[in-house]
Amino acid sequence: MKKVLVVEDDRLIAKMYWRMLSGHYEVQLAYDGEAGLAAVASFEPDLVLLDLNMPKVSGRQVLMELQKQGVLKTLPVVVVSNEADALSQMKVKELGAWEYVTKADIELDQLMTLCKKYLGE
Repeated sequence: MKKVLVVEDDRLIAKMYWRMLSGHYEVQLAYDGEAGLAAVASFEPDLVLLDLNMPKVSGRQVLMELQKQGVLKTLPVVVVSNEADALSQMKVKELGAWEYVTKADIELDQLMTLCKKYLGE
């Protein structure tokens, strides 16, 4: 079974994503960037859904660390954030994010379709 790591500090949103994905994938939740980095190493996900604005370690810092580790070439990371400006989107893609979507603009079924795309389904 494919594994999806959701790194999201809003517990309501994280659990909503978990409910949507858990019937199809093994899903682990991390509520801050620090826990997210640890989960990448221990859980070994096939896909990461990553928020940007989080406590302890931001999503940008997570991307920088994963880029330093060299895992972003094979580990799809989709940023799901409310930062909708083009500059933020460009910067996270430069840091290695595979895709950037705005929370307010994506429906759950569209997010599921995106997950399937990056998991090769």
